[in-house]
Amino acid sequence: MNHRLRKQIFMFFLMFFALAQTACKTGPAKPGKIELMAVLAEGGEPISSGLWWEVLKTEVEPGQKSKVVDKAGGGVSFELPAGNYLVTVTLGQARAEKLVTVKAESSAKDTLILNAGRKLLSATMVEGGEPIASGLWWEIFATKEGATNERTKITDRSSGTAEFIVPAGRYLATVTLGKARAQKEFEVKAGELGKEQLVLEAGLIRLSATAASGSAVSGGLWWEVFEAAPNSAGEQKKIADKGGGTVEFILPAGNYLVKVKMEGQKAEQTIDLTPGEKKEVNLILEQQKKINIA
Repeated sequence: MNHRLRKQIFMFFLMFFALAQTACKTGPAKPGKIELMAVLAEGGEPISSGLWWEVLKTEVEPGQKSKVVDKAGGGVSFELPAGNYLVTVTLGQARAEKLVTVKAESSAKDTLILNAGRKLLSATMVEGGEPIASGLWWEIFATKEGATNERTKITDRSSGTAEFIVPAGRYLATVTLGKARAQKEFEVKAGELGKEQLVLEAGLIRLSATAASGSAVSGGLWWEVFEAAPNSAGEQKKIADKGGGTVEFILPAGNYLVKVKMEGQKAEQTIDLTPGEKKEVNLILEQQKKINIA
């Protein structure tokens, strides 16, 4: 092997050794750290719990994103490889997103603004009555500015008093209990906690029946409730029906006709129900007359 070739081989190994040493010293790029928090409105207090965070990688393919990590909590921190990410945070029906850049071996902080508020909704049977504790069905609709019929359902829930977190704007709330229903428009402002109360203007009737023989009836009854006043066609509109012995109906205040029947016995009675009233009514069954056809 001549001197020139030996020199070339020596230089090759020398360069290889130098590159290997550099690689050992630098190693793979260390991740960066980003600390995130969210507020309902600009300048507001950081939200301490109930948030859902997602971090998506934006540099996958044009127009596509890939989820990297998610986490529940209030303020959160993530250690991520250097790069660009889309961060999203959700609380109730409110959501915010922001593009962030993570740099290797560095720490950064960022805040996302939900631009949302909280609304506490309750319902009563009568004006000034106690809030109903359970059994309510709530629906929230977004109302477009200046529109009366264009509404989009945002969320619903079964509960008593309910809190909704929604983006700032105008909404329509509806609440249902039994056959009673109320609705109310309200406004939500970013960062504010507001309260609204809906009044059902309803009452409760508890119905039982006594057989023609004089004994109490515990089952096998079929109950029907109609509006007492007939419509333009001369028909009474059915409001509700139910099978059972003793039954309850929650109805809007008004005048009703209650009918009950059981194995050849029946009875009916008109009932007047006022807001907030709890009325107990016992109907006496009468034997239906048999018609003989000659």
